[in-house]
Amino acid sequence: MKNLILFIFLINVNYCFSQNIEDIRDLYFTKEANINKCDSIYNILKLIKNKNNTLYAYSGANSLLYCKTIDNVFEKFSYFEKGKNIIEKAIDKEPNNIEIKFLRYINQMNTPWFLNYKKNIKEDYKFIISNLDLIKSEKLKNQIITSLKEYK
Repeated sequence: MKNLILFIFLINVNYCFSQNIEDIRDLYFTKEANINKCDSIYNILKLIKNKNNTLYAYSGANSLLYCKTIDNVFEKFSYFEKGKNIIEKAIDKEPNNIEIKFLRYINQMNTPWFLNYKKNIKEDYKFIISNLDLIKSEKLKNQIITSLKEYK
């Protein structure tokens, strides 16, 4: 009986995590960048108690997304630095995580040159392309392929 309860619990935890990461991906990869989108991602992430490294990276990517919605230059730069640092820490923890490297890639592609955050574009692109087959989620794989075509 204990095993059955544990099994059901693990399935529910896995399902909840899968739903959360899917929700965050769906929101993050919608075309428009607005404050509502950023706030929605932030609120979903806030509800998740035990974030894994990928979710941590999405919180950094969301900070970078906030930059597009803010007019104040100093506040914009603060969000930029915070987001960049979070993504870099996530990559330091998991240097072979394709999704996190993809988040860094698309953010570096979208960063203005004067912010000097473009040094990993080529290496991330090569890494992502060479490891695409390892991605289990077809939806994520298609999103990556679509984005790579758009940014190349």
